Amino acid sequence: SDLIVLEIDMDDPNLATNMMQHMMMDGDSTLEQYFSDTDYQKLDEELQTHAGMGVAMINKMKPLLVMSMLVKKYVGAQPASYELSFVKLSEENKKEILGLETVADQMAVFDEIPYQAQADDISQMLNDEKRYTTLFKEMIKLYKAEDVEALYNIFTDYYGDQGQVLDLVLHDRNRKWIPKIGEYAKEQSVFFGVGAGHLGGDEGVLNLLEEAGYT
Repeated sequence: SDLIVLEIDMDDPNLATNMMQHMMMDGDSTLEQYFSDTDYQKLDEELQTHAGMGVAMINKMKPLLVMSMLVKKYVGAQPASYELSFVKLSEENKKEILGLETVADQMAVFDEIPYQAQADDISQMLNDEKRYTTLFKEMIKLYKAEDVEALYNIFTDYYGDQGQVLDLVLHDRNRKWIPKIGEYAKEQSVFFGVGAGHLGGDEGVLNLLEEAGYT
């Protein structure tokens, strides 16, 4: 491939700065406001154990980003980053990396979901370890089996009646990516890498590309 395209441009020298600008909640919001005292204490303990820092250090971070810091507990290890693997490959092979969306685009998703709803997801995770351990193990199993339809069904089951959240996290972004994929692929060979949850379903990238005439 002549070009690598990921969800965001992972070799952008301004990536870390851009992410820092968009990771924090608006205004005076803090995590402490959205949790019971008991759950806030649990969150602090889990972060210290699995992320090496207490909640006080990230008290203004958007809850869904904090949730990602707890994944290690449920999968038994820190998940490997495919993005960082591609950055390494691109450096070794002198390939350029570009993105389907900007950091601002991606972080804006977290602003559309109420902070309380994000925090409630964390509280559920903290108080139902068995369910989430089983959920993450099943997701890893399906990912390794490359069963994108079954993996997508896990997302639809998880969000249940929160269809608007599924639209924000997956569907809306998928639709925006299709014309960009077409533009990138018009005159060069391109490797595209996005999260597996974006691939399955009627509104997944694979089906949308087929509907747009790509094979």
